[in-house]
Amino acid sequence: MKRPRCLQGGPGEAGGDQPAEPCVVIWLHGMGGTGAVEEEWKGCFQRRPASEKPKGCTWVFPRAPSGPVTFHGGRSLPRWCDTWGEKDSKVWTDSPADVAASIELVHDLVWKSQLRPERIVLGGFSQGAAIALLATLTFPERLAGCAMIGGWLSYPTADRVCNTLAGSANATTPIWWGHGLRDRSIPACLLEENSRVLDALRPIAIDQRRYQCGHWPDDAMLTDMLKWLRDTLPPTTGEQSRVYPAGP
Repeated sequence: MKRPRCLQGGPGEAGGDQPAEPCVVIWLHGMGGTGAVEEEWKGCFQRRPASEKPKGCTWVFPRAPSGPVTFHGGRSLPRWCDTWGEKDSKVWTDSPADVAASIELVHDLVWKSQLRPERIVLGGFSQGAAIALLATLTFPERLAGCAMIGGWLSYPTADRVCNTLAGSANATTPIWWGHGLRDRSIPACLLEENSRVLDALRPIAIDQRRYQCGHWPDDAMLTDMLKWLRDTLPPTTGEQSRVYPAGP
């Protein structure tokens, strides 16, 4: 099977005399915005020096479908799920049907890459981070990791996921979570509160990182996350480099 066009090329390509085993970062944008919201993140990572990014890595930037968002008065926005709740609350509801559809979309991208799942990181920003987290925890084979910026644990879907987490393939998969202490969109307290829930169920703690920024990441956060990605997706060669069969 030929790799989909969206998985060809991207920042951080392999170089040198001996090619590294390919790896993939699937990055989900946040809710809202105008125009091609995924392009903003693509440009953000492309502007970073190649030395900061994993070697031999393809970056995938899927676009969420547009749909009404109850939290914003029914306004149609690019979003991974509908959301509703009190605007001043730190607890809200994400549509289980939408969340399930977005998780399926992400899982499909993993299978279509035809790489070993251990060479794939799922990540995202804000609502995209929330979906990336659940997509990681529910994928049937072990992934390399999950990277989150300003995300949260999405309820009520998280209740079901947590009930089956102990025996899941990604119960020990590393998770990096960066959050701005001045975030006025997604309360920074969710970093500790949500991590506490998952840490009680997993033998490996979430890597919690706090930064002096708002909802959008500052340079320090991006630098640290990219270093984590390099450590999580180190260059490998030889027999480990092979095409992985497409999914079910």
